[in-house]
Formats: sequence, C-alpha cells, structure tokens
Amino acid sequence: MRNTHRALAVLAGSALALAGCAPAGLQSNGKDPVAIGVDADDPEQLVLGEIYSRVLQQLGRPTSVTATDFSAGDTLRVLKETPIDFVVTCTGKLVEETDPAAAKALGGEAKTGAEGMSDTVYDAAVAALPGSVRTVDPSPAQGCGGAGALPQNVIPLFSASVFDRGEINRLNFITRVMSTKAIGEMAEEVADGADMEDTLAAWMMEYAHIDVYANELADPDEGAAAGDSADSAGAR
Repeated sequence: MRNTHRALAVLAGSALALAGCAPAGLQSNGKDPVAIGVDADDPEQLVLGEIYSRVLQQLGRPTSVTATDFSAGDTLRVLKETPIDFVVTCTGKLVEETDPAAAKALGGEAKTGAEGMSDTVYDAAVAALPGSVRTVDPSPAQGCGGAGALPQNVIPLFSASVFDRGEINRLNFITRVMSTKAIGEMAEEVADGADMEDTLAAWMMEYAHIDVYANELADPDEGAAAGDSADSAGAR
C-alpha cells in the first residue's frame, strides 16, 4: 500500500471536510450532532468513519468526522476525555489496551487453535467497557492491521446515551455486513489517492442503499434487501 504521509494528509483533509457536510435539512431535526473521531493518518479509519457518518446522516443524525489523537494507545480515553462521541476500533486491540493480562492469556489460547476466539475476545472487549460506552455485534471484518495473536474484529464504540434504538440497530446491521476484503480494498484506494466518494459509492449503494452523490438522503428501508432492517439487532 502506497500510503505516504503526505498523500494521507491531503486525503484526510478532503475526507474530513466532506464528512462534515450533511444534506440540507438534517441539521434541523432536533437530534444532537455526533462527532466521530478517526486517526487521520490511517486510511482504514477514514473509510470506516465516513461509512458510519453517512449511515447516521441517512437516519437524520448530524455528524462530523474529526481528526483525533490516538497516540496514547487508549481508545476509551478519547471517549471519556475529549468531545468525541464515536470511535472505531477492533476487539483484540481494545482488550490489549484495557487488560493486558487477559490479552496475553487469550493470545495463548489463540495460538493453540482454540475455537470461537472471535466471540471470546469480543466478550472480553465488551466486559472492559464502562457503563457510559456501548458497542454493537462485532463485524466479520478484521481490521487494525490484524496485528498480534488476537482476532481484530471491527467494532464501533459510542456514548451510551446518544443514539435511539433505530440508530443502534442500523449501526449493528452496517457493522455486520462489512468484510475484511471490502474494507481493505477501499482503504487501499484511499491511500493511493482515490476520491472518498468514488471509493465508497458502490459499497454504500449495495449495503446501505445510500447514493453518496445525492443531495437528499433516501429512506434507509426503501428498497432494502432481505435482512436489511432497522430492527436487526441491538447494542451491547
């Protein structure tokens, strides 16, 4: 992946500017704005932040995608101590940050080929969340560079009091339809200089029924495929 720092800096500025621009009318529906924090030097983060931003905008939620400092290696700190409402991380990474001893033990299990490790690590990640933070079911997509011995299933983390049931269920659905291959390919395109909207267009239309070029957002359930519903599942 040819992700030079200069190229990513330019792309990050473009992507973050686009993500903050919701179609006309969304700002006056009474919902509080949500700030989505991303690592602007990471193309995977830029892609995921933009996907979640557009899905929430489709439901009438004003959003912004904000460059955020994750250098301290504590994702939960960002939600606790900064004006960020929503971040994207991975199950193994979260366990490694919050409970290194548990991460080491789980890593040993993973190396032995133990079954069900994705679910086990996800459960450990959820157990580490304070009451003020929630997530949804884990994505099949592996992210965060796939580093370490633990599964790295993509999950969003968000302030517990922000979203209504329909929004949570929609976040759950879109997280579950992600794949390692699709997210990786989109991230690579962005790192290589592709326009964010062009990169997301086909995937967003197929899985979220969102036309990224439209000035108006369609009803999220209009023309939805089987199983694509705001009633799919809930948060943890």
